[in-house]
Amino acid sequence: MDEHIDKISDLLEERVSQQIMTALLLLSPSCCHLPCQYKINVVLLIVTGKQLIKLLQENGWRLDRVEGSHHILMKGDKTLSVPVHGSKDLGIGLLHAIMKQGGLK
Repeated sequence: MDEHIDKISDLLEERVSQQIMTALLLLSPSCCHLPCQYKINVVLLIVTGKQLIKLLQENGWRLDRVEGSHHILMKGDKTLSVPVHGSKDLGIGLLHAIMKQGGLK
C-alpha cells in the first residue's frame, strides 16, 4: 500500500505544489487530553480522475471505453468506472472506494 501512496504523491507533486498532498496528524499526550494509547492518523489524498486512471493503468487496468464523463476500465473479468470531470478532484470517499475495488488498497 505504501508503494501506491508514493505513486499518488508523485502524481500530486506534478500537479499541485502549494496544496496539502499528504497530511499526517499525530496527537501526542502532551498536546491533547487523551490517554496515551489514543493516537489519530489522518491521511488526506487529493487526486483527479485522470491521475487515478494513470495509477490504475500502471497496475494492470486497461481503458475499455468512455461513456460520457465516466472512463470504464477492465482487468480480467472485473470492470471499474472512474469519473473524469476535468481537473476536479475526486471526493475522498469515492477515491477510497475506487482504490479498494481496483485492488490498490
